[in-house]
Amino acid sequence: MRFDHFPSVECPEPVEGLSYVYILICRNGTFYVGQTQNVRRRLARHMEGTGARHTRQMKEFALVHAEGPLDS
Repeated sequence: MRFDHFPSVECPEPVEGLSYVYILICRNGTFYVGQTQNVRRRLARHMEGTGARHTRQMKEFALVHAEGPLDS
């Protein structure tokens, strides 16, 4: 599975009190699944290296799916 075979998607706008599930694909073809109330802010943390250990180790990833808003 190649990193560049997946189209990236836009970050959804946050909705107060509701959550989103999101999926990142990393350069090595692995996936990271997360949940947050603000996808854009969470992606910024991943990019800064202050997100999850998995994305911190991968360094390069793309948002390939975001679903929501969902009841928290």
